[in-house]
Amino acid sequence: MKKINWKSLLINLLIPLLLGSIVGLISSDNSEYLNTLNRHIIIPNIVFPIVWTFLYLLVGFWAYLYEETYCFDNNTIGLYYLSLGVNLSFIPVLFLLHLKIFALVIVIFLLLLVLVLFYKSYKRKKVLGYILIPYLLWIIFALILMIDIVVSN
Repeated sequence: MKKINWKSLLINLLIPLLLGSIVGLISSDNSEYLNTLNRHIIIPNIVFPIVWTFLYLLVGFWAYLYEETYCFDNNTIGLYYLSLGVNLSFIPVLFLLHLKIFALVIVIFLLLLVLVLFYKSYKRKKVLGYILIPYLLWIIFALILMIDIVVSN
């Protein structure tokens, strides 16, 4: 069994968690915007930070495992960081700029990116793909929520 690289693990866990927290703090004054929109699917606002904290830790753990196992695969790691950037762009686009259709496009693009990450991961080592399943499911749910928001408004 390979020894855990604690420094790498911590860095990979903290990157998405800290970036997500910063974006969340920047837009926290506008978090009530969601409540002003017509929609059929209502989720308590407290659910989002809890789920995203878990998901950011999960994808950070995925990045650690992937880098430790396939450190030579810069394309997949680059795709991961692109998906993280796209993910983080959603909050300001929807909550600060109120661009609902563009936010929907971001979710669709993010879903495609994570599907590719899932495929590449699963192809290399199934457990790496399995780690991304909760993230994929949440993005699919986010897509459903965004479709509901766009159609209802």
